[in-house]
Amino acid sequence: MTEPNNARRKSVTKPKWHKRMKKFLYNPDKNTIMGRTCHNWGEILLFYICFYSVLFSLSAFMYYVFAYHVIPTSEPRLQGSHSVLNGTPGLVVMPVDTDGLIYYKVKDMHNAAPYISMIDRELKEKHGIECHDDGTCNIQADKADYVKHLKRSALFPNNSLCNKKTNFGFSIGKPCFIVRVNKVYNWKPEPYTSLSDIPSEFPKYRYHKNSIGIYCYGLDSPDKDNLGRIVYMPISGIPFEFFPYLNQKHYVSAFTWIQLIGIKPNIVVTIRCKYYVKNNHIYHRKRINFVDFYVLID
Repeated sequence: MTEPNNARRKSVTKPKWHKRMKKFLYNPDKNTIMGRTCHNWGEILLFYICFYSVLFSLSAFMYYVFAYHVIPTSEPRLQGSHSVLNGTPGLVVMPVDTDGLIYYKVKDMHNAAPYISMIDRELKEKHGIECHDDGTCNIQADKADYVKHLKRSALFPNNSLCNKKTNFGFSIGKPCFIVRVNKVYNWKPEPYTSLSDIPSEFPKYRYHKNSIGIYCYGLDSPDKDNLGRIVYMPISGIPFEFFPYLNQKHYVSAFTWIQLIGIKPNIVVTIRCKYYVKNNHIYHRKRINFVDFYVLID
């Protein structure tokens, strides 16, 4: 009785997996490849060619419409109060670390090397200025045409301390910083109509009706006591002639030097910089029109 049962089991045993796989890939009895005939595969291939061709054509058409007819190519679509910045450019101070702290030792310039490189790169890339080890700086030829068009003799303030010879003041314990206003398309600074409109913290003697006033100060009382003196170059701020930014060829951003003189060593000093014009809206929560940074000099 056992032998017939064993024979019956052997007769119904399924073929091994590799044989089933081989038959699935190509079945000579039904002339199919992976369960489909050549005619079926041709229909599927034709369907997907047509489907993806239509999909690609629609995507290309929508890109063309938005890129060349809806979104302007030479200017942002949202400007002024409709933009993310609400029509108010931000303020930039360079150099600055990722955490906002500037720390270095006067007797060990290795710590200050990254900051010096940041200033050098900022001058070259943003303002077209190349500074040399002998203390001289010159503006790039293509940028010079733009500055000449503004009828300005110089793009940047010349000062004997804020140059590469002194490592922009870092090697003598009087570091220099670049302060500039971000480029916002078609933003025009407006002068104050009267001195009474100027915020009380901004020194009136430094106000110039054709310039953006820049003012930096210690954030709290201990910071004011430890900050020392700040020198501005030029004292009037950033000239209006460099605005508005309209995507001009070889456009040059103007800036102001600030130099910290007499800052108390071994103490972290918090400094806040602001710019002052009539149409400068206050957005403290978004930190748009001012910038805070920290300085520690050993």
